[in-house]
Amino acid sequence: LGLRRCDLDFLRGVVHVREEAQQIVGQGRVVSGPKSEAGRRPVAMPKTVMLALEEHLREFAQPGADGVVFTAPRGGPLRRAELSKKWVAAVAAVGAPESLHVHDLRHHAATSMARIPGVTTKELMARIGHSSPRAALIYQHATEERDRAVADVSEAQISAVTRSKTAPIRALDRAKTGKK
Repeated sequence: LGLRRCDLDFLRGVVHVREEAQQIVGQGRVVSGPKSEAGRRPVAMPKTVMLALEEHLREFAQPGADGVVFTAPRGGPLRRAELSKKWVAAVAAVGAPESLHVHDLRHHAATSMARIPGVTTKELMARIGHSSPRAALIYQHATEERDRAVADVSEAQISAVTRSKTAPIRALDRAKTGKK
């Protein structure tokens, strides 16, 4: 909700996370930096997302470099309550479970990333803005599908080894092993 036009780098396909916005009772909209330094980060986006953001900017965002990207119906910054209301309607419109929350999208994206072969915990931490491995490990779920993939890779490695049908038999030198 704190995203501004100047946070979007269309040339490189990057969204810079620099601020967050909250609605605090008695204070109104409060804009501040992320909870941790790790939360302040560039995030590379798929081309599809950047194209959708470009289209969104043309129709909905405030003008100027400091204009907020996500706006309320009257053009001011979008508040979490308004987002939640629209989210509930969108969830119902597509027939998704009522228990689905906006934050579940972040969880899904992080879990999907964690399933990419070779992705390290450090890379996952950087992308989702966590400073501790403990928080990032939440997204690295063990699944039957992933377990099967691990077994398949192991099978491919074992099968790639050339070996004879019968193993050579050699007598053990009992004097060297100390066994009778």
